[in-house]
Formats: sequence, C-alpha cells, structure tokens
Amino acid sequence: MDPFLSKEEGFTLVEAVVSVLLLSVSIMVAFAILASTIRMNDSAGKEMAAAALAQEYIEKYRKIPLNSSGGSVTDLPRDINGTTYEARVVWPEFNPALKTVEISVYVDWTDRFGVGREYRLVTVRGK
Repeated sequence: MDPFLSKEEGFTLVEAVVSVLLLSVSIMVAFAILASTIRMNDSAGKEMAAAALAQEYIEKYRKIPLNSSGGSVTDLPRDINGTTYEARVVWPEFNPALKTVEISVYVDWTDRFGVGREYRLVTVRGK
C-alpha cells in the first residue's frame, strides 16, 4: 500500500458547517454595525440642522427689548432636506433683579422611525 494515498486530505462536513456558520455570523454583525452607523449619521445630520435653525432664531429674537412682558412665537414648519422642523421661541418676563431675559428656542422634528425629537437652545440677554 502506498503511504501517500492513505493520507486524508480536505475538510470534514463538521468543519465546513462550522466555517460557514462563523462566516454567516460575521457578515450579520458587519451589516448590523453598518445599519447602526447609517442610523446614527442620519440622526446627527438632523440634529445639526435643528441646531442651525435654533441658532438662527436665537439671532433673530435676541433683539427682544429687555422690558419685554414675555411671550411665545411658533413659526411655520420648515422643510430642510426632506425633514419638517417646527420652531418655537419662548421668553419669560424681564427679570428686574437679574436685569436679564432668557430666550429659549425649541425645534421639533420626527425622525425616520417616527420618533419625535426636540432640540433646545437657550441664551440669556442682559444689560
């Protein structure tokens, strides 16, 4: 009998199944990480747009007179890159003790999963 012919070569069925299983799990993990990254990137982009919109309103309403009696303004919804943002500006009455007025801007939107989100930016204006 030839000693070279008696050597077993190749993979067993168990080895092949285990390697296919490990490869499948690795691919599923990679796709899960990719999906999570896309979702976080989308969320961060929408939050940055909300922050820019809030800053725009802060600049616009920063000119509120310090003797203001307080108030609130809700602006028309604005579409930015396919997402609708609603902004409202709130300022309480002038605080004579602190000689300040606080201006709060709330920007609301719904993410692509239907979850309502809110971004709040606050500034204080004083003498």
